[in-house]
Amino acid sequence: LELGIGRAEEPFEGIGRGTLNIEGLPVYRDRAGGIGTPTSDNERTKMGLETRRILAIVNGYNGREGLAEAAGMIQELLRKYADSDGGTILYFE
Repeated sequence: LELGIGRAEEPFEGIGRGTLNIEGLPVYRDRAGGIGTPTSDNERTKMGLETRRILAIVNGYNGREGLAEAAGMIQELLRKYADSDGGTILYFE
């Protein structure tokens, strides 16, 4: 994955939101294009019943403040509703 800035006219289909203008927004991209912004994930990345692995990205704009709580909540929900072990938390600065 690569973090960049959304470009003018960059195609981005938000999950359940249709085509979105992501110009100027932070955007995570893979080889096929944008996968997520701080406000929306791309339609092609949504989970389904066949999903077996996920990557959850939590952006922290004030350092680590709140990150541990948010990541812990994600793990709790995965354990409760997805028969998961909660996965592994990694921090990047």
